[in-house]
Amino acid sequence: MNVVSKFVTLPSAIWIIDSNNIDRVAKLQKTTSFERIVQGLIKHTEFVSIKRERFRSNRAYSRCVITFSTNAHCLDLFHNSSSGYRAQYFHSTKKGELANKFTIDAFKSKIEYYLNNHKKRGLTVDWCKISLSSGEAKIWIHQGRWLYHAKRTDRILKPVRWQNELLKTTNPKNKKKIHWGSLTPASESRFVVKGGFYNINGEKLVIQPKNRALEIHSFGFT
Repeated sequence: MNVVSKFVTLPSAIWIIDSNNIDRVAKLQKTTSFERIVQGLIKHTEFVSIKRERFRSNRAYSRCVITFSTNAHCLDLFHNSSSGYRAQYFHSTKKGELANKFTIDAFKSKIEYYLNNHKKRGLTVDWCKISLSSGEAKIWIHQGRWLYHAKRTDRILKPVRWQNELLKTTNPKNKKKIHWGSLTPASESRFVVKGGFYNINGEKLVIQPKNRALEIHSFGFT
């Protein structure tokens, strides 16, 4: 029995991938479900590291950050495909935030296992759970060489809405985000899960966050 997906698969006329690599384009535009993509990601995921990341302007508050590695093919589908994480945000900020929560929830048992088996000095399991259970918890691909050494020819993800925004915006930061959003890293195998900011007593830092969902929706990058 087929279960109806809660998520979208964007048609190729919208999720435009401008590449001569026909096989890869077909793979990224193939109809599947976001749920199945997340299942594949979980299946091949391994723990890499855990750390405390301090809030820059108030170092009494920190967040838990876990880095994972996975099959690059699975991460490619997750980050770049027409059914993937960014495609959900492209459809709507609401759908994107639902996809983020769905992914974090799907990883909860795996995260708890790694927290219990990869302890780090200065990080308690309970504090990490609080941070990673926050409504601000998020998942994102590791920003490595594919981002910082990208060539102009690597900018192949070109939905019309992003391209129109690129032409009309006068904000250089937004232009840069659209350029970065057009990248589709194929060989990156790491991703990160970041929690919310809390102090050692488990008290949440109340801040005015940037509109992450709107940035991914508008630019493909945050």
